[in-house]
Amino acid sequence: MKLIVLVENETNNPDLETRKGLSLYIETAENKLLFDAGPDASFISNAKMLGVDLTNVDTAIISHGHNDHGGGLPYFLDLNDKARVYAHELAFGNYVVYRGMERYIGLDKEIIKNGRISLVSGDIQIGNGLKLMTVDEGSVIPGQNKGLFERKDNGRVPDEFHHELNLLISEGNKNILVTGCAHRGIVNIIESISKRENIRIDYVIGGFHLNKFTGEELTELGIAKKLKNIGAKYIAGHCTGTEQFISLKKTLKEDMQYLSTGTVLEIN
Repeated sequence: MKLIVLVENETNNPDLETRKGLSLYIETAENKLLFDAGPDASFISNAKMLGVDLTNVDTAIISHGHNDHGGGLPYFLDLNDKARVYAHELAFGNYVVYRGMERYIGLDKEIIKNGRISLVSGDIQIGNGLKLMTVDEGSVIPGQNKGLFERKDNGRVPDEFHHELNLLISEGNKNILVTGCAHRGIVNIIESISKRENIRIDYVIGGFHLNKFTGEELTELGIAKKLKNIGAKYIAGHCTGTEQFISLKKTLKEDMQYLSTGTVLEIN
């Protein structure tokens, strides 16, 4: 499996654009995938710089209903005329952030009209060794999703992120879990999927959404210890948080790597 980071918050390459968001290009033995599309068209220009032809993508996945992961989807649909796009059926809700004032952070609802959008409600096999996984069970860390809501007819309600999809890739003898933001809790997601599929997760790649906590709080919560006990290798960025990444790496050491725009990973 090959993975190239098209958009992330940071980069070591000054020729690439960075955005607060995430977009990953993934090649398996049989498929070419786009996992998330960032907030705008920057993933397309970065893909050209990185030698990735997005017109060859056959499958696209939007991990959840926030525009820093799906805002670039209309640009992808204009560029690529064949890929099937998967999103959760709840991904087009009225998702907002409230920190003194309310701001819409959801997806463009006009996209639903596109005939290539497949809305899913649960776990689904989308290819050989490719499975989209929902995690509705378990609990998130209190405060992890602070300020994130869904606007309903009766007002704002806390977003429980049942619109979140994770990608499980099983290739060779490796199981690779790709997360968008892990709003349902990174430890909870790994443990839930491992138990449900009766497998060991070898790699976890994506956003871990731990930037709401200080490094000290993560230590108190025992997140690094829990991840170490799981025994996977972690490649994290975006909403994981820089301070939080450093805190986790103190425990996980070489099993923790940073995911930045332009990163190329090959897992055999």
